[in-house]
Amino acid sequence: MVLRSLQCRIPTRKGKIMIKKILHLISLLLFLAGCKPAVSILSPIAGTTFDLEATVPFIGSAVDLQDGSLADDSLVWKSNIDGEIETGNTFSKDDLSEGTHTITLAATNSQGETGTDAITITIGESANMVLIPAGEFEMGCQDDECKDDELPVHAVYLDALYIDKYEVTNRQYASFLNTYGNNCDEYSCYGEEVPYGKIEQASGIWTVESGYEDHPANYVTWHGASEYCTSLGKRLPTEAECEKTSRGGLEGKKYPWGDTEPDCTYANAYGCLDDTTPVGSYSPNDYGLYDMAGNVWEWASDWYDFYYYEYSPYSNPTGPDSGSLFYKVLRGGGWNSNSAHLRSAQRDHYYPGYHYWAGIGFRCVKDTQ
Repeated sequence: MVLRSLQCRIPTRKGKIMIKKILHLISLLLFLAGCKPAVSILSPIAGTTFDLEATVPFIGSAVDLQDGSLADDSLVWKSNIDGEIETGNTFSKDDLSEGTHTITLAATNSQGETGTDAITITIGESANMVLIPAGEFEMGCQDDECKDDELPVHAVYLDALYIDKYEVTNRQYASFLNTYGNNCDEYSCYGEEVPYGKIEQASGIWTVESGYEDHPANYVTWHGASEYCTSLGKRLPTEAECEKTSRGGLEGKKYPWGDTEPDCTYANAYGCLDDTTPVGSYSPNDYGLYDMAGNVWEWASDWYDFYYYEYSPYSNPTGPDSGSLFYKVLRGGGWNSNSAHLRSAQRDHYYPGYHYWAGIGFRCVKDTQ
């Protein structure tokens, strides 16, 4: 009896006709209701903040069950501030109004059905940047761990500049890769290594591993860092700018926070977490800048020269014309660095096209004029 009760009953001819009628009715209702296209905004990444003068890349896709991929004027981009801003799959915009924008992408199929996707981005004057005043500072090592390439101590004058408050994040860098690809000056912009590279490419789309969106981008080449900054109307900081902003106005101090030896409450360094942390997780220095020591090393624009401090100019030095062993300067130390590498005077260097070192990231600066 149990077996019989579990057996499927074969529908009678009348039952089959009823099933066909029901299916036909469902199909008719679906046809009358219409099917909306599936719409997705691929770039910019939701939550991204752009400088007012930056070029914002827009990439969208829309697929319809009947029409296939939709393109051209069937895709319409709108902003709650600026209204309709463009049509099509891909374009760049450099004149969006300042403020927080809700960007909507609407795609309409041949049946007149419209699907949408929406994100929020922010456009601001020197957004997420700090103004560093012009002035002189003492550059070079003034502590008990000096290396020969950090000497002699010398006075340097720098013009005022804006510098990113935070290191560039995975979220921001993935948006850049989706727009410009992974080719920067014929070098890779980024290395897809594990376990610390959290940006991955699948089906041509760069995405960030969940939970790492606001961690600093690493495995970034110097070329990739430079191209990213340039794409936003910014540039990489010079080595002198790195040191001045790291010191935060504290003359002669060993670390960005002073002379206190670091532990895991001051910075993310060796022996703390063995991984990056979200930017801004530690207290800022006196300029209001975060992670100036630890988390990831940061590229400077300069070529590295061991003896550069012996002939460096006083005003706005930009480094030598070429580098020893063709290396670029690195500053600040990373999550895998010991305390000596967290010093404000610490200089390091590496090949600009290298992308296998876990823990190399960057931030950008912008001239005031």
